[in-house]
Amino acid sequence: MGRYIHIMVKKMIYEKKFKDILFFADAPLDYYPYRLRTYDKYMDKETKPYDYLIIDLGVYTYLVKNKEHRYPEKLERGMFCLSFELTEKEYVAVPDYPPINFEFNKKIDYNNIELTIKNWLKFKEAKTKNCIFTIQFSEIMNHSIIKDEINMYPEPPSKFLGLGGLCRIMGSLKEKEYMNYVMREIKRSFPNHFIHVWGASIWHLNSMRKIGINSFDSAKWSRPVTRKLPNRSAKTKKESIQFFNAYIERIYNIEKNTKLSDFLR
Repeated sequence: MGRYIHIMVKKMIYEKKFKDILFFADAPLDYYPYRLRTYDKYMDKETKPYDYLIIDLGVYTYLVKNKEHRYPEKLERGMFCLSFELTEKEYVAVPDYPPINFEFNKKIDYNNIELTIKNWLKFKEAKTKNCIFTIQFSEIMNHSIIKDEINMYPEPPSKFLGLGGLCRIMGSLKEKEYMNYVMREIKRSFPNHFIHVWGASIWHLNSMRKIGINSFDSAKWSRPVTRKLPNRSAKTKKESIQFFNAYIERIYNIEKNTKLSDFLR
């Protein structure tokens, strides 16, 4: 009974906390409402309880570390098949190709936008459900290409739209200006879609809320956001929980200038 009450309290906290924008993460907690899992972990049944789940292939694992900088065909096919089996609270991220030549300084021999659109069309023709179709650009930190490259994409086949290739955009003035410009153009072009920003830095939370972004995710919670935590990545499960809760509190402080403890009164 005690564990059940603890979970319900946590649920009420997070539901109230993320009313304006949802934060998806591979959370180390027993209960977290907005989970993000890789396809491999999902298929291994490693997923803990959730209210909503996004399943993603994982850009860094396959596109960055893989020498060919492509997703294995087997995994793309697996995501495609999985998209027919989703519940109404599960979402598959249609495999997309960010500009890792700019983002991670990797040499690629393909047009990342063409490959992204190819997967859009494949999933669209199959009429799969609950898919997130992500827009990628050919470069980062280049304002001049944004409008033209948005127009290269067909009408999104679902109401869920992702914005990718921005996970390394941090908090300098130029980076904030670029991030704001991209998000505004996406929102202007797709005003009626639920927009998720992949890997967004916490630096951009206020802007995301003002522009009307619906959700984002990040793995950066495993790094300290307060001087009370060690200046390194979390190493143990206990530290992971501490780091994650600190990140959540940081998000909410930025959102409402309110402390997590206010919900426990």
